[in-house]
Amino acid sequence: MTVGIGVICDALAYRDQPGSDVIRFYQALARDQAFESFHLPLPALRASLETGDSGRLSALRLSDRAAASLWTAEPQSALQLLPAERFDLLFCRTLKPFPPRHL
Repeated sequence: MTVGIGVICDALAYRDQPGSDVIRFYQALARDQAFESFHLPLPALRASLETGDSGRLSALRLSDRAAASLWTAEPQSALQLLPAERFDLLFCRTLKPFPPRHL
């Protein structure tokens, strides 16, 4: 059985940090077969919460390729709208200090 995990962060905030723990975390999740891993773009998640539509979340399935290219440009065309029930765990992977109103 795999665990559905949604990882929340603003990926582009780390584009100038190629050795970042955040990037290595995403790459490790992409390779781990125990997880069905997804990136949840922070701007899309905020938009869902602001409209009160948190039942379906925009998500990008993580693969080695997605985990490697996510930091240069978030691929909007590959986003899927998934039911929130698909995720067993949502994990905020933004490094502290958090931006204002982040949480």
